[in-house]
Amino acid sequence: MGAALQTFLSRFLSTATLWSLAAAIFYWAYEPGIALLIGVLVFRSLYEFYSMLTAARFPHFRNTGQLCGAALIAGALLVARRQGSEPAFLYESAVLIAGTLVIFTRQIFHRNTDTLPLAAIGYTLLG
Repeated sequence: MGAALQTFLSRFLSTATLWSLAAAIFYWAYEPGIALLIGVLVFRSLYEFYSMLTAARFPHFRNTGQLCGAALIAGALLVARRQGSEPAFLYESAVLIAGTLVIFTRQIFHRNTDTLPLAAIGYTLLG
C-alpha cells in the first residue's frame, strides 16, 4: 500500500470516527459528552499549534501556554455549567490576565538571550 493511500485511509478513519462520536453525542444530547468533546478538540488543537511552533523553531513557552489553555478550557466549561455565563466570562477574563502576567514574568526571568522576547510572548499568547 502506498504512503499516500495509507495517509488517506488513516485520516478518513479518524474523521469518520470523530464525526460518528460527535453525531452520537449530539443526538442523545449528552451534556458532559458535549463538554468533553469540545474540551478535547480544543486542547488537541492547542497541542498541534505548539507542535508546529516547535517544528518551525519559533520561540514560545509551550508548557505555560498549554497549562493556561487547559485552565481556560476546563474552568470555563465547569463554571458555565455550574454558575452560568456571567461568572464564566469573569473566570475567562481572570485566567487570561493571569496567564498574560505569568508569560511576561517568565520572559523577564528567561535566561536564554538567543530568543526574541516579543516573539516568544506573542506566539505563546496566540495559542
